[in-house]
Amino acid sequence: MKTYIKVKKSFLIIMLLSVFTTSFSQKLQLGIESGITKPVFSISNAGWLWNNNDWFFGIKNIDLKLNYYFKNNIFVSIAIDYNLFYDNVNLVRPGTNYSGLYRYVSAPISVGYKLQLFSSSFYLKYSAGIDLCFMFDHSYGDKSKGKINTENIEYDFYYNESSYIRNFNILLNQRLSLTYEIKKFMYIDLFAEYHGGLMKVIDASGTIIYRSVSLLDNDEIAISTQTYHPVITSNGSYWRIGLGIGYIFKNREKK
Repeated sequence: MKTYIKVKKSFLIIMLLSVFTTSFSQKLQLGIESGITKPVFSISNAGWLWNNNDWFFGIKNIDLKLNYYFKNNIFVSIAIDYNLFYDNVNLVRPGTNYSGLYRYVSAPISVGYKLQLFSSSFYLKYSAGIDLCFMFDHSYGDKSKGKINTENIEYDFYYNESSYIRNFNILLNQRLSLTYEIKKFMYIDLFAEYHGGLMKVIDASGTIIYRSVSLLDNDEIAISTQTYHPVITSNGSYWRIGLGIGYIFKNREKK
């Protein structure tokens, strides 16, 4: 009798799971996406000598994304992200060529909601979740950082092995996107997202000596010196704007 009850309960659980999956599952989407990124740094003790407002685009910035949708417009998204975290900090002068600090592979997992716009093929989507990020291939930054001596600037700044604190990080992600579905078999996704790191991954410091020359009223030359000890840190956070494209797998419906 007990065995019969256990079998009956197991059968009931399986049936409920089957009904739930059949009732709520709508479609699966598989796609790729890429875009431009802007790493987020914190710079201190640099006076007025820094600037980090550039965006970076490169082919080493690509995601493979899987979205699973439900009939209530809620979806779960899982992705594999390969990216380059680069140094966009400009401490001395504009026009510096930026290069990578490290590469990383992350697994963003998020839950979101899809809102249809005006009964059309356009959808507005919002999602939030976490990234599990694994970092590797430290490249120690741009060659522009190092020892520079000019007429008025002495610049000594390096990334080295001690600048990299850890090789694993957790980030919180938020994403807003506009999606267009083409005849329910293909989609194009225009998105903007932010990934905020929870742990510090970069901590580098150096020295900048700036000398300014001025002419006094008595035609004498005065030289003033300012010394800065900039500290650059980052939690691995970044902004990204991009474009995705993918295929929509629809479940077979019983006729």
